[in-house]
Order: sequence, then C-alpha cells, then structure tokens
Amino acid sequence: MKYLRAGLKLTANTSASYQFHSGIAWIYARLGQYLKAKKECEQFLKKKKLIPKQELGLFYIIMGVALLSLNKLNEAISYFKKALDIREQLNDKKGMAACYLDMAVVYQQQLNFILSEEYYKNALRLYEEIGYQMGITISLLDLGSLYFNYNLNKAEEYCMKALEIAKLIGAKRDLVFIYDNLGLIHLRRLMIDRAMEDFDLALRYAKETNFIEGLSFINVHLSELYRETKRLNHGLRHLKKAYSYAQRVKLSQYINDCMFEEIEYLLIKKDLKRARILVQKLFKEFKDSADRNRQILSYIYRGRILAASGDFKKAMADYERALKAVIKLPDNLLAGEIYYFQGLSFKNQDRFEEAIQMFLKANEIFMKMGNLLYIDKIEREITSANISKRN
Repeated sequence: MKYLRAGLKLTANTSASYQFHSGIAWIYARLGQYLKAKKECEQFLKKKKLIPKQELGLFYIIMGVALLSLNKLNEAISYFKKALDIREQLNDKKGMAACYLDMAVVYQQQLNFILSEEYYKNALRLYEEIGYQMGITISLLDLGSLYFNYNLNKAEEYCMKALEIAKLIGAKRDLVFIYDNLGLIHLRRLMIDRAMEDFDLALRYAKETNFIEGLSFINVHLSELYRETKRLNHGLRHLKKAYSYAQRVKLSQYINDCMFEEIEYLLIKKDLKRARILVQKLFKEFKDSADRNRQILSYIYRGRILAASGDFKKAMADYERALKAVIKLPDNLLAGEIYYFQGLSFKNQDRFEEAIQMFLKANEIFMKMGNLLYIDKIEREITSANISKRN
C-alpha cells in the first residue's frame, strides 16, 4: 500500500494516477475491506469521463466485487457488465475472463445454474487460451463449487484439477477454498476422516495467509461436520470461532451463515424461542434479496421451526414456497432437502404414506448427486416410517 501511495504523489493530477487509485481500491477488496474499496471506486467513478478505458474497466470490476461481497447482487452484475463491455472493446481476454467469472458467481447465487456454468466455462476457455494458470485454477474451483449443488462426482473432479494447479503455482489462498470445498464434498459422501483432513488443510492455509473470511466459513463447515457426527460440543466451539471471525470482517453473509448453523443446534436442543428470533432476522435480511440461495434457506429453516412447534400447515406452506423457486432447476441439493423435510413433517403427523413418498423423491435426487449423507438419513427415516405404519 505504501508504494501505491508514493506512486500517487509522483503522478498527482495526471492520468497515470488512476492506476494507483485503482490499485489501492483493489488492495482494499483483497483485504476484505469492501466498504473502503466501494468508497474508493465511487470517488473516481463520478469523473469516469476522465479515466482511461483500461482503468475504468478495473474500477467497474472492483466496484462489482465489493457489491457482490456486500450481498448487493443486482448492482454487482450491472458493474460487471459495464466492465465486460470495456474489456471486449480492448480485446482484453484476461479481463474478459475475470468479468465472466464474477458474473457467474452472481448467477450461481441467484440459482441460475445454466447461465452460471456457461459463464464459468467462458472464463476457463479464455484463461486456457492465454495460459493464465491462476485464472484456470479459479475457474476450475468455481465450477466445482457450482457442481456441488447437483453433482458431487463432477464437483470433486473439478476441485481436484484445481488442486493440482494450485499446488504447482503456490496459490495458497485458492488452496483454502479448494480444500474447504473438498471437505464439504467428502462430508456428503460420508468420507468423514478425509473431510476432516481437508478442513484441517484449509485452516492451515487460511492461517498462513491471514485469510479471516476463510477462517469464518471453514469453522462453520467444521461445526457442521461435528454436528452431523453427533459431537456437538466440538461443533459449538467451531461455531463460536466462526462467529468471532465473521464479526471481525463485518460481512453480513458470513454472520448469516453462522446464524443458519446456530439454528441447527437450537433445533436439536428444542430452543425454539431463540431459533424463531434468528430465523426472523434472516427472513427479514433475505425477503427481497437477489441472493436466492439464502432466501430459500430462510424459508426452509422457518418451515423446520414451525414444524418443530407443531404448526405443520404453515411449515408446509414455507416448504412449498421454497420448492416453487427450485423446482424448474436441475435436480439439486435444495430441492432434495425440501422433500426430505416435507417427509419429516408428514411422518411427525403419522401420515406415513405421504412421508415415504417425499423421502423417495428426496432419495432420487440425492442418488443422482451421490450425496450419501442424506441417503443414509432417508434410509433410517423410511425404515422408521414403515415400522410405525405397520404398528
């Protein structure tokens, strides 16, 4: 940062100064200081007619990244489109690929999987054309993250390709994401020891690079692993750490993910009062949000709390709202989870035939995905429902 500040002094009141201003904004974004990055960009976009095209495109990209991280998805995509238009005019393939990547991330969060895959692959193609290994790594990683929603075999394949390149080029921050993704994949394939190794490696690289955001989401995922394996005290310790890191970076998306995970523990403990308070906060946050993934999760979690309270009619209404949003997508994790929780609601009302139908729908999706974690749960619930039905 001090070199950029020195450069600003040397180039004050010249067009060259914009390179240093965009560099400072980019560093703020890389450090997770997205409000500062946004403010830096806004200051200069007011006089965009004076900014050279290359630098203007970079300001648009940084502004989009900041807005994306602040969960303002529709605003983010508008800046990415402006940046892409400039990069296409300049025939800047590396810049075009970066725009495609960022736009794909937004489309993924909006659950537009088809468009997201198309843009990720556009980015990968351009990066391969120019031989930019870091870009190839990120594209492969992001495709793996996308496929996690509906094809775990494919998700692992792309993450492993990304891992191979990231190790060669020493991309430690990317290794955080890759190992975290692999941990989530292996957890859902019931490869618990392998998942633990992945998360431990993700933690190691996050600490080495002082990646506070990474430390937050990895600890959330470790909390999930320990919760799923019935080691609740261990899980809660990691959730507490995740909250601490999320509050340090002051980004709502990480705090919200901690809140979703906390609700899981509250449902286990049957602390429905605290669970209702959290889900109402989340529901308010995402009611009109462009982040469709978390918006749908809000409906699912509210439905689960209502079902735990015995209000099955309202619970099913929330599940139906969530299902309506994902039913036209390829068979995916969210749809499978909704069918599973609908099945639990029917089962708890002694409506065993309907419960089994929902469990079988969920099972069909999770079989296609290779999600053994849920397949195992469903087998137990179907066995229990059949026994109860006979009695």
